[in-house]
Amino acid sequence: MGSPELVKLVEKAFQEDINARIELALHQVQHEMKADIFDFATEFYREYQQEWKEAKDQWDVIFPKVKVTTDIEAFIRRPGLVTVPGGIPEDEVRQK
Repeated sequence: MGSPELVKLVEKAFQEDINARIELALHQVQHEMKADIFDFATEFYREYQQEWKEAKDQWDVIFPKVKVTTDIEAFIRRPGLVTVPGGIPEDEVRQK
């Protein structure tokens, strides 16, 4: 995978995959669990202290409606062979 064009193509696919996973997690947390496990409330408080005074008692109602935007940048620094995906126990990896 030495071609710069191929590396860019793979980086873009990697970014899209990461973004899709983040959006799925956010959807599950906001709309299915309805739980602020990522602690958006703290960031909301830091950025909007005056608004937080009104929002804090209704955060459980407000949180599922919060629009979250992401800006994902992923880079391939050293292309090479990966034998086992990181974070997955080796005995759970399917062999080809």
